[in-house]
Amino acid sequence: GATTGPGTNPTLTATASDPDSDPVQVVFYVDGSAAVTNTTPSGSTFTSSYQFAIGSHTVFAMALSYGFSIPSATNTINSVHTAPQITVNSPTNGSSFILNSSISLSFYAQAYDGYPLASVSYSINGVSQGSSTTQNGLTNSTSTLTVGSHTYAVTATDTYGASTSQTNTFSITHTVPSIFITSPTNGYTFVQYMTVTNGFYATAHDGSTITNALLYIDGNLAASNNIAGATNASSLLAVGSHTAQAIVMDSYGFSNSNTLSFTVTAYTVPTVTSNPTNGTAMAPGSINITSSSTDHVGETI
Repeated sequence: GATTGPGTNPTLTATASDPDSDPVQVVFYVDGSAAVTNTTPSGSTFTSSYQFAIGSHTVFAMALSYGFSIPSATNTINSVHTAPQITVNSPTNGSSFILNSSISLSFYAQAYDGYPLASVSYSINGVSQGSSTTQNGLTNSTSTLTVGSHTYAVTATDTYGASTSQTNTFSITHTVPSIFITSPTNGYTFVQYMTVTNGFYATAHDGSTITNALLYIDGNLAASNNIAGATNASSLLAVGSHTAQAIVMDSYGFSNSNTLSFTVTAYTVPTVTSNPTNGTAMAPGSINITSSSTDHVGETI
């Protein structure tokens, strides 16, 4: 049940003697095969050393004297090796970064059992970013990753050939530009021949800028600019249902849109009332004639 590590040479000890004081030879067996022979004891104690491979092994001693062979009890010895340990310092698992921001990539690698690091390799999304034998303080940064989920993986290998890997997942986010139609409100109704004013306001986020803003009325381009401000378009539209759509694009290549509908109703002509009415019989003399008019859309008569 003893434990040892690779690269060490634990001592094997056996006690053997002959009742007639004849010479005794001791052979140490490892996993059933003769491994070490000792013919020069110190008194009745035979000692040797042996380097074990990683794994579980059986060991026993065989005493030999004038053709006689007597085995000892069998012991078990375990040879273990601790692989290098990896700690990814940055980015932390599950962290999030804004698009085009600098992301620090760093790790710490520790070797064990006297076997130094042979290499430490690291990758982003499975694409190698290089390798080093540095175990601490190696820091790189990147800002060219796209929006979405990404992985940062580090693998440390020691001179014994043992290796350990750690992978952290992080994400890149970006808020698309905001777009608000300021006029008209959704579902609004206009009367025929009234001027319809359409406007919107666009805002960029995360350090980006507005590169283009477009306003469409019924699918036809009405206005455009490249500022995060208001764009207005006025038009006289036919009776019926209409749509206004605003589309905005930012310098990171993202876009957003907003659409609403409104209605133009038929125009009702003003009503004119006269007095006296048509065909009225009047007595000779002074006649008082009056008239009045009513507009149905609030226009001046």
